Amino acid sequence: MRTLTLIVALGGLTFSQVAHADIYGCLNGDKMSYVNTEKELAKRRAAGESCRLIQRESRPLPDKASVPSPVRRARPPRKTGRKSSVVTDRGTVKERAARYASFIAKASAKYDIPEPFIRAVIRTESAFRFDVVSSKGAQGLMQLMPGTARQMGVNDSFDPLQNIMGGTRLLRVLANKYDGDMVKVLSAYHAGAGNVAKKGGIPFGATEGYVRAVLDHYYRYKSTDS
Repeated sequence: MRTLTLIVALGGLTFSQVAHADIYGCLNGDKMSYVNTEKELAKRRAAGESCRLIQRESRPLPDKASVPSPVRRARPPRKTGRKSSVVTDRGTVKERAARYASFIAKASAKYDIPEPFIRAVIRTESAFRFDVVSSKGAQGLMQLMPGTARQMGVNDSFDPLQNIMGGTRLLRVLANKYDGDMVKVLSAYHAGAGNVAKKGGIPFGATEGYVRAVLDHYYRYKSTDS
């Protein structure tokens, strides 16, 4: 199992920094960590670590983006009677991901969140299954709780477009709140902003694993997109 090196190395990165700086993955034994400065890269290579380019420099993204006011009269999500993770969305993960590519692109453009980051959250939350319900009642692709879905203007969490737009809107709200710090954004998405505030960072062991999983998917998606 990887150590906290990944989490610590990424803790200070923001969406803007990630969007316009080259990112290198450096392997030390079986442990991978990421760097985004020439000084740190030279230091890692001098120490004998094998480093490769993960993400090339691309256009900068704004640190903050406006978020529409909450919908005041959003209807509650439909009642489905689902009590467990019932899945009706067939196909491989890759096929399911391709099915929602246009929705992810639309959400990314509206809320200024990188497409690979949205895909990484969806991959971790539901493996791109639109009809999943967690044991705690989180629904759909981005696993929105009913109350959160209403706050994000989602009337039907099992509508893939609504769910992805609502989940990405929540990521933007959290990105604004935490100045783009991806670790805090993901921690709050998983465990709630209140718990992040109480602990001053990642609040639970399960949240640490969640953050690690999303970031691993994110950098893998970034490397294939470049």
